[in-house]
Amino acid sequence: MASAGDDPNSEFAWSNCTHKDVQTRVCIKQQAVNDGFKYTRQLLNVLQSGQNQVGSNHAAAYQLLIGNEIYALAEEADELRKKHDEFEILIGVAGATGAGKTSLLNALLQQPELLPSGDMRAATASVCRVAFNHDNRPDHKFRAEVVWRSKEDVEKELGNVFSAVQERKELYEQEFEDEEQRCAAIEEVTQTIADDIGKICTVFEVEESDIENMELTPESILERNNELLQRLGTTLTISSAEPEQFSQDVKPYLDSTATEEGYTVWPLIDEVKLFVKADVLKHGIILVDLPGLSDDVGARSAVAEKYFKKLALTAIVSPAIRAVDEKTGKKLMSSFQEMRMRLNGKYDKKSFCVVLSKIDDINCDAFCKGSKEARQDAELQDDVRQAKDMLRAYNETDKQLKQARKTKRSLDAKMKKRDLIKERSKQAGLVKKHEHDRARIDQQMANLESRKMHRCVWLRNEFIKKRIQLDLKRQQNKLAREVGGKPQNDNSVEVFPVSPKAFRYLLMKQKMVLGFPSELYTGIPRLRQWLDKATLDTREHHLDLLLQSLQRIFHGIREWSRDDSRGLVKGAEEIKKINPMPNQDDKLNMCKKQAYMVANRWAYKSPDDSNSVRKMAWGTYQAILRRHGGPYTSGAYGRPVYNFPEKMAVELLGLILEDWRKTFDIEIPQAVEPILERAGQIWVQYLDEVKGQIDDTAPGIIPYFNDTTTRLQKLEEEMRASVKESIKSICDASQQVHYRFVETLKEELIPCFDDALKIVGKGHFNNRQKFICQTVQQNGRGMFLKGYSKMTESYKTEVDALPAELAKASKFAIKTAKNQIGLLLNNLEAVHSEDKTALDNKTRLQQNVQALIFKWKANWRVPEVESVASETKENDIPKEYIEGHGHADDDDVDVVMGEGDGVRVGSDSDSDDCE
Repeated sequence: MASAGDDPNSEFAWSNCTHKDVQTRVCIKQQAVNDGFKYTRQLLNVLQSGQNQVGSNHAAAYQLLIGNEIYALAEEADELRKKHDEFEILIGVAGATGAGKTSLLNALLQQPELLPSGDMRAATASVCRVAFNHDNRPDHKFRAEVVWRSKEDVEKELGNVFSAVQERKELYEQEFEDEEQRCAAIEEVTQTIADDIGKICTVFEVEESDIENMELTPESILERNNELLQRLGTTLTISSAEPEQFSQDVKPYLDSTATEEGYTVWPLIDEVKLFVKADVLKHGIILVDLPGLSDDVGARSAVAEKYFKKLALTAIVSPAIRAVDEKTGKKLMSSFQEMRMRLNGKYDKKSFCVVLSKIDDINCDAFCKGSKEARQDAELQDDVRQAKDMLRAYNETDKQLKQARKTKRSLDAKMKKRDLIKERSKQAGLVKKHEHDRARIDQQMANLESRKMHRCVWLRNEFIKKRIQLDLKRQQNKLAREVGGKPQNDNSVEVFPVSPKAFRYLLMKQKMVLGFPSELYTGIPRLRQWLDKATLDTREHHLDLLLQSLQRIFHGIREWSRDDSRGLVKGAEEIKKINPMPNQDDKLNMCKKQAYMVANRWAYKSPDDSNSVRKMAWGTYQAILRRHGGPYTSGAYGRPVYNFPEKMAVELLGLILEDWRKTFDIEIPQAVEPILERAGQIWVQYLDEVKGQIDDTAPGIIPYFNDTTTRLQKLEEEMRASVKESIKSICDASQQVHYRFVETLKEELIPCFDDALKIVGKGHFNNRQKFICQTVQQNGRGMFLKGYSKMTESYKTEVDALPAELAKASKFAIKTAKNQIGLLLNNLEAVHSEDKTALDNKTRLQQNVQALIFKWKANWRVPEVESVASETKENDIPKEYIEGHGHADDDDVDVVMGEGDGVRVGSDSDSDDCE
C-alpha cells in the first residue's frame, strides 16, 4: 500500500477534509495555520542559535553552506503571520440612537463596562471599532488608537454652520408674500444649524449668540484652543492592564465626557480603534459601532454611510418595544442602501441580520391582557391563573403569620406565668410553620413569575420576528418590481432577540433578571454563533491561501533538512471582453422615461409612495435644491430624509441589476476554468524544460529532481489559488464601480438645481418642479450615458489590471520552483565543502530542523484540536423555561423584575427570632 507521503494531496488533515462540514474544516485549518506559525518561529530560533554556536572563525563557511533560501523561507512565514494578524472581517453594528448597540457590543465582548452607556454616547458621531489585541505585554492588555479629525475637515464643518447662519439672517430680511413661507424656510435652516452648532460651542467654549451674531469666524474659533488645534490630524495611543482604568481613559473620546484638561473633544474625533482579547474577535472579526443608517442627525448618518460599503456583515439593532410598530422593517435602511447591498451581493441571511435588543423591557401584565398571542397561549394563561391563586395563598399565609406573631408577643409579655410557657412554645412553632409556608409560596411565585416573564418575552419575540421578516420580504419584492428585477432566491433575514442587560447581570453574577435563568436565554450565545458561522466562508478562503504558502515553506524546509505567462494573459483578455452592461441603448431609452417619473415625484412629501398626492412645503423643496438634491433631513414630523440623486440612482441602477449580477455570478466564473487549465500547461512545460537541461548537464541528480517535483506539485496548486485570488480581487473591486454612477448623476444634476433656484416670484414652486422635470427629460439620455460611461470606464480600469496580476502569479510560481530546486542542489553540493567544521554544524542544524519538521508534519496529519467544531445545534432561546436554573435559589441574589410585575421575593422584614 502506498504511503501517505506518496500523495502530497492527502498527506495532511487540512488538505483532506473537504468532505467535512465547514465548521470542522475551518477549525482544522485554523489549527494547521497556528502550528505552521509555531514551528516556523522555532525554525528562526534554531537558525539563530546555530549561527551563534559556529563563532566568527567559521561564520562565512556556515553562511555559504546554509544558504539564504532557508532564512528566506522562515522570514516569509513570519510575514505570513503578520498578514494573518491583519486579516479583517468588518461587522457593522448599526441602529438609531438609544437602540442598545453599545450594551450589545459589551455583551459580545464579555466586558460589561468597557464601552460607555448609550445615553452618554448618543450625541457622538465618531466610529468605534473593536479588534482582537495581539499585543501580549501585560500593561497592554487593553489598547486604543484615537484618530483625530483633520484640520481641513473641521474647518469645512465650521464653514457650513456659518453659511447656514448667514442664510437664516438673509431669510429674516427677505420679503415674502406669505409669512408662513418665511417661518417654514427659517425653521428648515434653523434645524441645520442646531445639528452642528452645539458641538462647536461644546468644544471651543463659545456662546451660540457669538456665532449667530457673526462675531466670530471659523479661523478665530480654531485659534481659541491651540492645544486642540495641534492634536488635529494625529493619533493618540492608550493602553492599560485593567478594563476599568482603560474604560475611563477612552471614555472622553467615545462620549460627551470631558478630558482631564476639562475639554469635551468627541466632535473632533474621527475614529476610535479598540483592541481587546475577546473570543468573538479571535479570527479577524472587527465589530464596528456605527451611528444609525437612517439616523436623523446628518453627521451620524454620514459616518455610517462612509463605513457601510466596507462591511462584510451588517447587524441592525432595534429595541423590541419599538419593533412592534408595523413599519419597523421599512425603517431599518433606505432603499438606496438596500439596492447597494443587492448590487454587492450582500443582501442575504449570511451577510445581514436584525437584532432585537432590550427584550427584557416588557410589561407582562399588559402583554397578557393586550396581546392576541398571549390570550391564545394556554400555557401562559394557566400561569396567570396560578399566579393569582398563589397570591391569594400567600396573602392568607401572611395573614396567619402576622396573627401568630401577635399572639406570641402577647404571651412573651406574660412569661412569668408558668401555665403559659407551653402555649408560648406552641405559638412559636406556628410562627415557624407559617414563615416556612410563606417562604415556600414566595419561591414558587418567583419561579412562576419568571416562567411567565420568559413566556411573554418568547411570544413577543416570535411575533416581532415574523413581522420584520414579512416587512422586509415585502420591501424586497416591492423594490424588485420597481426596478424590473427578480426577487432574490432567499430573501429571508435572520432576526436575533437579545437582552444585553440580563447577560450582563449573569456575567457579573450580581443579579438575576426574571425570565432569564442562564446566558442561553439572553440570546447573546445565539448571536455569537451566527457571527461565527456567517464568517466561516471568508475565514476558510483566507486560511486556504495561508496554508498553500505554508505547505510550500514546509516542503522547502524539509527538502533542505534532507517566465512564460502568455497563456494566462490570453485568458484574462477573454474576461475583459465580458460586458456587464449589454443593450445600453435600450437601457438609456428606458432611463429617459423612468427619470422623468422620478423627478416629478421629487416635489411630493412622500416621493416613494406613488399613491401620495400631498406636495412638500416649498421651503423644504428649496432647501433640498440648495443642497444640490440632498441628503437633507427635514424638520417636519418624522424627520424624513430626502436625497433626489440617490432616489433616481435606485430606479436607474435597477435597470442593469440583473445583467450586472449575471456578469459576476455566471459569466466570469465560467471564464476562470480555461485560465486555470492554461496555468497547469505552463507549469508542466516549465518542469519538462528544467528536467531536460539537468539531463543534459548532470544526469546523476535526475532521481533527486524527480523526488523534488513530486512535492513541487503543491506549487501548481498555489499558483492556481493565486490566479483565483487575483481574479476574485479584481471582481470585488469591479462590483463597487456603481458608486461612480451616483457621483456622476449628482454632478450632472447640480446645474439643473442651481438654475431652478433662479426661478422666483409667484408660483415659483410649481415652475421649479416643471423646469427640473423638463430638463431631466431633455438632457436625460446624455446625463445617464455619462453615468453609465463612468461605470464602464471604472470597470474597464479594474479589469485591465488582470493580465499583469496573472502574469505575476505565473512568474512567482516559477521563481519559487527555482528556489526549491536551488535548495536541492545546495544540499547535494554540500558534501564537496572543504570546511569540515561548518559542515558538521550544518549537519547538526539539519538534525534539529528535521526534528521540528517531524513534529510539524505529525501535527498537520493529526491536529491537536481542542474542539473540532462548535455545536451544530443552534443556540436559540429555549421555548421552555427551566425552573431553578441559574441563581433562582440563592437568597443573597437580587431579582430584577420586568415593568409592571409585582412578585414578592425574599423574607419579611419584621420576622422574629423564634426559639
